[in-house]
Amino acid sequence: MSALLLLACLVSLAAIVMYKWRDRKMPIIIISDIGTDPDDILAIMVACAVQKFDILAVITTGGDTINRGRVARRWLNIAGMDHETPVVPDLAPGSGNTKCFVPEDTQSKEESFLTVDKAGDDLAANIIVKLAKEHKRDLGIFAIGPLGPLAKACEKNPEIVQQIGFLAIQGQLKVHGNLIEPDFSSFNLREDQAAARVVFETLQLCVPFKILGKHAAYAVPLSKDDIKHIPNFTSEVKTFLSILMDKNPDLFQRLYPVSEDKIVDGSWFEDLDHVCNPYDPLLFLSVAHPDLFLQQHHGLHTCVGNDEHNKGVSNAEVIRQKLRESTSS
Repeated sequence: MSALLLLACLVSLAAIVMYKWRDRKMPIIIISDIGTDPDDILAIMVACAVQKFDILAVITTGGDTINRGRVARRWLNIAGMDHETPVVPDLAPGSGNTKCFVPEDTQSKEESFLTVDKAGDDLAANIIVKLAKEHKRDLGIFAIGPLGPLAKACEKNPEIVQQIGFLAIQGQLKVHGNLIEPDFSSFNLREDQAAARVVFETLQLCVPFKILGKHAAYAVPLSKDDIKHIPNFTSEVKTFLSILMDKNPDLFQRLYPVSEDKIVDGSWFEDLDHVCNPYDPLLFLSVAHPDLFLQQHHGLHTCVGNDEHNKGVSNAEVIRQKLRESTSS
């Protein structure tokens, strides 16, 4: 074989290898308190649709985790995922206190094929450790709920969990030079503060954190037109907002301003300019399409939308369109 022909073969082989590497999906774990608000649902839809992620497990946290697992399975099914994707309720106590809303047509625990076995409280943490050991730097973990199961995994086998490729969190952080700490003004971190401290202390010197803050979500509000194509979703958004209005009317009015007259006559939902701030979906988009966002760097770590002066969104309509495309697949 001539040197020229050999060189051509090597170039072709390298091109094939690079193509397959580029086309390979990223193995991920999702930790979610789905069933509390609509953006976890949108996040599941985006994670399934963007063709960037291989979802190895969905771990439900935040309390009432069996029902959250049922809801997660429901939306994985709607997104076209089969039952081979494990849905693992975190059965450890103290992971959160919010109530899970379960739609009437949600399948039973048995029909939802939840991963529940004799390991009990340790199961979710054991699965994180197992997958971290298998995939190491290839593995990413997305935390869009309280961090209890990840903290337990860090306590059980810190040297294994420290080998993962990245940790993506929807929340806020405080920055001290190249070091970061959780900002408990954000719900996901506030719900289990002890767990958040363990995760930040154990991982931040070894694992890149990717943080998506609330100010990015505020810059890309979604209207009813943006979500109307998703089966059953608009009615569920209305239910979530009704629960928020009853439970915390001040927060509801701050996020979704509407006149008292509209609340009294029952037309408040129709009158809303926007119905969802896509906190969690933007976290997945920021990893799948980082070019859509303006990132701040803090040593190993990056954040988007961590404060009102740095929303991290250069073109809200482009991102909104990407969300529509991702949830239309």
